[in-house]
Amino acid sequence: MIEENEVKSRTVWSKFLHHERGEEIFAETWFAGVFCVREVSGYAVWYRRWLKNRASETGVSNGDYLLRFYAAGARDEAIEFAVLTATNRTDDHIEAIKVLDATAAKSCRIEGHAISPF
Repeated sequence: MIEENEVKSRTVWSKFLHHERGEEIFAETWFAGVFCVREVSGYAVWYRRWLKNRASETGVSNGDYLLRFYAAGARDEAIEFAVLTATNRTDDHIEAIKVLDATAAKSCRIEGHAISPF
């Protein structure tokens, strides 16, 4: 299993589109974000979706989605794609998440945390 600090050290860019935490001490955290992570053979752009509404209108459920993978020499292109994917949206985070859900519907959902880099 990959340690959380290791993933943080490999993350070259990230943006949370939505972040919410319950008021209780051990409350769940709900969020949606885009991450560009350095992998062994290149750079992966991930969409992480952990929201209260567990499924979207497009059928996308909570999970980790690999949006694109870039070669090791394409670091700038990977970051550019991640930035544009997360920021080239409306200011309304609900609409931004709907657009990302539509993108994720065409992407690869990674099942299980043993495989996911998060």
